[in-house]
Amino acid sequence: MPGNTTPTAPAPGLPDLRPAAARIGRLSERERQVMTLLATGGTNQAIARRLGVSEGTVKAHVGRILLKLGLESRTAAAVVAVSILGPCRCDAGAPCETIPKASALRP
Repeated sequence: MPGNTTPTAPAPGLPDLRPAAARIGRLSERERQVMTLLATGGTNQAIARRLGVSEGTVKAHVGRILLKLGLESRTAAAVVAVSILGPCRCDAGAPCETIPKASALRP
C-alpha cells in the first residue's frame, strides 16, 4: 500500500512537515535516494555502503536535504519520506535491501 502524497496535519505540539513535503521536488535524484534510506533507519555508514560512496558524502547529502526542505533533523526528513512512501514492508529488521526508485518521492 503506497504512502500518502502529503502528510496530514500534525498532532498538537508536533511540527508541521507539510511544507517540507511540498519541497521534495527541490532534491536531486541522489538526495532522494539518501532520504529514502533515511526512512528505513539507515545510518550514514549503512547508507554510504549501500550507495557505494563515503560517509562524508552521505553527511553532505543529508545536510543539503535538511537545508532544501527546511528541516532541523534527519529524523524529520525520515518522517517526511515515510509519510510519502509508507513504511518499509521488507520485514528484514534492518534497512531495506532494495531502494525504491527515488522518483517515488516526487509529490
